[in-house]
Amino acid sequence: MLKTTKHIACSVAISSLIIGLSSQFVGKTFGAFGDSGTTSSQIKACEVFPGYINERFSDIKEELLLFLNELNNLPDITSYTASFEQVEGLAEYSIQQLKEEEERLKENQIKLEELQNERLELDNRLDFARENLNERAHTIYKWFEKIAQLSEQTTTSCLQDEYPLAGDVLKDLLLKSGLKHSQIENLLFYYHTHQFGQNAAPHIKEAVWENFQNFINETLKSPKNQLEKNKQTMKEEKKKIKEEITSVQAMIKQLEKEEAEKEKEEKQKEAEERKAKKEQEKQKESQKEAAADAFKEKEEVNMDSDEGDKEDQANDDGSSSDDEQTTERDNYGPKDKQTEDAAEKEKSGSGDSQKNKNGETSNKGEEIEEKASSEQEDVEEESKEKE
Repeated sequence: MLKTTKHIACSVAISSLIIGLSSQFVGKTFGAFGDSGTTSSQIKACEVFPGYINERFSDIKEELLLFLNELNNLPDITSYTASFEQVEGLAEYSIQQLKEEEERLKENQIKLEELQNERLELDNRLDFARENLNERAHTIYKWFEKIAQLSEQTTTSCLQDEYPLAGDVLKDLLLKSGLKHSQIENLLFYYHTHQFGQNAAPHIKEAVWENFQNFINETLKSPKNQLEKNKQTMKEEKKKIKEEITSVQAMIKQLEKEEAEKEKEEKQKEAEERKAKKEQEKQKESQKEAAADAFKEKEEVNMDSDEGDKEDQANDDGSSSDDEQTTERDNYGPKDKQTEDAAEKEKSGSGDSQKNKNGETSNKGEEIEEKASSEQEDVEEESKEKE
């Protein structure tokens, strides 16, 4: 609006300066007036010049180019297909396998969240693009509306000029941008074919702006709907992944609990086995000690027995000495008496030998004494026979 006011003020200033000058200085628009009086009255009647209208058409062209560029740069929204598949046979998995599956699920969850963030960014871009498109479309609408109003308010002779942009340039851009409308086409035709004074100036009404808005909404409807579908699909997939992670974690927890109980039982069993083994070793040690005590006791008995044997041997030695003395006294008696005494000694020696069987030292001594006694008896008998 400020820009329009400046142009109008400028136009009025210029008009004031050129009053009374020759028609050659004002160009085609004012060349039709013959004298300075007519020229002056006609200039005062013009509220806008063709140059201002052409500038507005140029502004509309720039806005259409920006609008078209915004349309071409809208993000391409593709459909999203869920890739999550539940793994069968998890009940047979080991703890390590379940942990690997949990890790895989968490990685998929992170990737899915990244895709959700990307879709959210695309959604924000579409919202931003909608604002830009609406702003530019509204600017275009307002310029066309202004031109139409000036067409009604300005004397037709003041509009006589060429308007090159009102031809195919703007029509082509409106067609490409999707902002084509019959009211705008009529206005461009009015200026392009110089219909000034022949037909009434076309009007640009609110329907043009509504048409622009409908086109923008329809353009963004498809990508917006696709984003919403993707959002719902991802939400459902994320829920399934989360449920699967929870299920896998519960299985891991259960298996770890069972493993811990098993380990506890094994440790308890090992402790019991160590205790039993210790008891066995203790019993064996007690048995060894008992055996050692028994052996010691036996040794003591054997020692007592040996001492008894020694006493018996001493007694036997004394008896043998007495017998020898008796034999010597009886050597001069009858031969039968000597034989009987020898037999008695032999019998007595045999009995003593049997009695002292457990003592090796005393037995050998008795045998030696018996042998010596026997040899003595034989010597004595041979001596008697010689006599």
